[in-house]
Amino acid sequence: MLWLYRTGQERDHREMIYRRNGDYMYQPSFDDRDDLQMNCDEFRDTCNKTVPIYAVIQPPGRWRNLAHAVHNYLYRRWFRPYRSEIQHERFLCKMIAPGDLPGIDPGPCPSQTALDALLSMNKALCANVDKLRTLYEEKDKTHPKQPLRPGIDKEFLDDHEWYQIQHLFRALLIVINTDSHQGEDSSDVGTMKVCLVRTGIEDNLSAPITFDSIAEKSTKLDGSADAVMTTLETAADFVMALEARETAAFGLHPDPEGQAKVAAQARAAVRPWDESYHAMDPPATPSSQWLSDEKIEEWGWCGTSRDWDQRMMVINERKSKITQDEMIEIQPGWFLRPRVGDPGPQPGYKTRDV
Repeated sequence: MLWLYRTGQERDHREMIYRRNGDYMYQPSFDDRDDLQMNCDEFRDTCNKTVPIYAVIQPPGRWRNLAHAVHNYLYRRWFRPYRSEIQHERFLCKMIAPGDLPGIDPGPCPSQTALDALLSMNKALCANVDKLRTLYEEKDKTHPKQPLRPGIDKEFLDDHEWYQIQHLFRALLIVINTDSHQGEDSSDVGTMKVCLVRTGIEDNLSAPITFDSIAEKSTKLDGSADAVMTTLETAADFVMALEARETAAFGLHPDPEGQAKVAAQARAAVRPWDESYHAMDPPATPSSQWLSDEKIEEWGWCGTSRDWDQRMMVINERKSKITQDEMIEIQPGWFLRPRVGDPGPQPGYKTRDV
């Protein structure tokens, strides 16, 4: 039964992260960076992510298809069935497509003006999340069941304590200029050129960030000691290595053990756990510890989470073969219906076979 519950968590995580990095991607305006609007879902999705990925959109409108390819590639590179920590939407990255950026130039290398703007945007974004967490904490003590800001917050965020901006999120950016995308899908988008940018905010890291470990796989950006060009594959591995370094030094934040205990109490309170799970007590350990190595090796990756992953990959491959004009004519959302034998678009909408 623990296998069933864990695979359900993995399925929900796969779908949620996919949606937030594609159809519901955060797209703030650079001009509004000092007064960013962020609802509960956007707050959650910004927290517990290792680093941000900023899309320098050139030309406008090309990011969405690329986002699906990048997301699918990174998810499979990061995810370990039954072992990845996925509580409270933890993931490798958050994709952001800011508008009104100055200094956008064609080509894979962003201009120094654009990089400076993104550094300013990221600093403002983190400050906004910090401000919201403070407001949520104050609200929790005064009026715990009322929306924080009517018309913006859909619900009161009663689990804000488990959502935190990661220290690496403040310290490092990945920048993608969509002009460098040549139609790669998730199978080969790892070769696409991206930019790694240090922000200089490293106070809470175990050690400074250097690019020495990828010196042979990267090139310095002209005029900047804090930015290098490399491939998406190298950038992803570099970020995961940094995350492992920080976890070894300080552990994960928020603490998965603490999250698991609170989640166990909540499950026991809101559902007849003994009836659903054969008289088992709700487990008070992270779901990444529920299955033994022997069982994982015996069963392999299976269940609804793998089904959803395959579905996301099929969507990406299909999208990569659809032109921009045809995309406009496709019924929004049809490809996300989790049904076996989904017939696809309704009559009157065009698509192509994968």
